[in-house]
Amino acid sequence: MPAPASFEEAVEYLNGFVNYERIPAAAGPDDRRFGVARIEELAERLGRPDRRLRCIHVAGTKGKGSTCAFAAAILQAAGIRTGLYTSPHLVDMRERIRVGDGMIPKDAFTRAIQAMYPHLEEMRRRENSRRPTYFEIFTHAAFMHFAEAGVGAAVIEVGMGGRLDATNIISPTVCAIVNISLDHVEILGHTLAMIAGEKAGILKPGVPCVVSEQEPEAMAAIEEAAARTGSPLERVGREIRFEADAAGRLSVRTPRGQYEGIEPGLAGAHQRSNFAVALRCCEIFAERHGLALPAEAVVRGAREVRWPGRLQRISLDDTGRAMLLDGAHNVRSAEVLADALPAYAPREKRVLLFGCAKDKDARGMLRVLAPHFPRAVFASAGNPRSTPPRSLLDIWIGEHGGGDAGAVEDSDLACRTAALLIPPGGLLVVTGSLYLVGAVLAACGGGPDASAWFAGLRGGSRALRTG
Repeated sequence: MPAPASFEEAVEYLNGFVNYERIPAAAGPDDRRFGVARIEELAERLGRPDRRLRCIHVAGTKGKGSTCAFAAAILQAAGIRTGLYTSPHLVDMRERIRVGDGMIPKDAFTRAIQAMYPHLEEMRRRENSRRPTYFEIFTHAAFMHFAEAGVGAAVIEVGMGGRLDATNIISPTVCAIVNISLDHVEILGHTLAMIAGEKAGILKPGVPCVVSEQEPEAMAAIEEAAARTGSPLERVGREIRFEADAAGRLSVRTPRGQYEGIEPGLAGAHQRSNFAVALRCCEIFAERHGLALPAEAVVRGAREVRWPGRLQRISLDDTGRAMLLDGAHNVRSAEVLADALPAYAPREKRVLLFGCAKDKDARGMLRVLAPHFPRAVFASAGNPRSTPPRSLLDIWIGEHGGGDAGAVEDSDLACRTAALLIPPGGLLVVTGSLYLVGAVLAACGGGPDASAWFAGLRGGSRALRTG
């Protein structure tokens, strides 16, 4: 196609490149399939906008997006113009690239794609050279926008892994590795040590790395990589400690000092460690660049952070019906979700809406979740990589012995069907895939209250058959 002349054409052009978020990737951490060579070349062609950025770089299996959101909120509260790059998006693709509270404007995104267009066309015409991917191009659009916007800090989330990730061309001020568990095993490896080694590929000589609590196998791999690279480590539970009182307020001690009365704006006990990592990253960033980071900014940033789709509660009516949206997509994150459920509704009043990708451990996740739900609806995750809903239902029957459950291919119909099963005071839990969470958010409007949407539902059944 010719050079895009509008936002819509820019999106269409970008969608013409291979997107491993929507199709399965080949097995193994393949340097030819992934890696930084193509984005390094593209960066050189466009004057290395990444080298004009001062960055915090965050890897991990679960919690890296939340950690990035905390870090960006703290820095913004301190008066620092901050860029935030995360993936995937929930509703609008422009969510991935933010400056302050705003998504990248359509015209800025279009300009970035237009600037890359001639180089991308030349690169993909070469023989024996695979063209850049959707994520690689999107990553460069983020770097270009942040450089153009003159951000004082850029918080960058790794897409997958670390060593071969497109974001790994940056030279960060500080990096972080949050919780590591088994995920993307066909690409990153079948053991925690292998996965941790890939994620520790973001470590750079002399660049500090803040690490959350890890399983011993993962921590050993990170410590080995840090020693080999010459990256100083600071660990939650050692150099960084936190405690929570009965009300959930945090006290955090870092090598810099003590913070009291912190009320994280993201729900779940697991967010406390993510916040501690983000706080220490912000301290190191501010110290290395001579910036002020008042304690008040830390407290305010923690309180004001927003990160949709992670234990996000949406009210449905005045009887107390609600939805809880959580992008848990592996066994460990399903365990975290299950631990949080008693605070929201009793078991007999819960309904599960679940969909996941084919490369996820659906059986393991449903084994965790099944004891916590008397009824369930299974849906497509809204992605070509989705596990067929009927296959999920078969797993559920094996784990649960049947019960009130059914499979609905269309995610919107599945959401409406599941919502009609919620008893007064009950809770619909949407999980298994951020794509499914995004589809539900788009359907119900995405705000804290979806009572108008719920009131408008018509039809459906309050009983599902397993057949």
